Amino acid sequence: MRLILARHGNTFGPNDEVRWIGARADPPLVDKGREQAEAIGRALASMTIDPARILTAPLARTLESARLAAAAGGYSSARIEIEPRLIEIDYGAWEGRTSDEIRATRGAREIDAWERDGLWPQDAGWSPSETQLRSRIAQTLSSLRAKHADSDTILVVSSSGVLRCVGEICGLDRKSAKMRTGSLSIVRAAPHGFSIELWDRRPNERSPK
Repeated sequence: MRLILARHGNTFGPNDEVRWIGARADPPLVDKGREQAEAIGRALASMTIDPARILTAPLARTLESARLAAAAGGYSSARIEIEPRLIEIDYGAWEGRTSDEIRATRGAREIDAWERDGLWPQDAGWSPSETQLRSRIAQTLSSLRAKHADSDTILVVSSSGVLRCVGEICGLDRKSAKMRTGSLSIVRAAPHGFSIELWDRRPNERSPK
């Protein structure tokens, strides 16, 4: 089984303040984000990748990205399924704030440790916990593996924190596991887990194979 992981498109425009948005905040895609989602679909179609299923987190930004990618790739929208376990982290006290606002109100220690080293903050009220998120994502991957043949390809559309967790489960260190908006990663089921074929590539940077 092969998983094509896609992070949703941009939700902030060039003149917008970038804020922390997780499970509670759900802004729509901006024009650039819609273009990124369509580029994902076109890239997959150009490589004759035909996903058996398209799984998306239950957020407007991920569902819109999945629908736009499917339309651009010529895939039926009937393949799109909402998977609740793919929902983003609730960033607690960070939700809705800019990084500068977090530093000003809560100090720089936690946010600098996350941005520099990917260290999970202990006092910011993130939910679920790091252990719970990892368990939830591991269960999702295991259930997909049990249901699908080796030849199946599944497109998974989600958000930063969830996809970063997938990368860690597949063996990446935390600093390397981040995915940019509108980017793709590819992992395959291996005898003892999953192996990474490609990580965090824009559709126009390198073609998945």
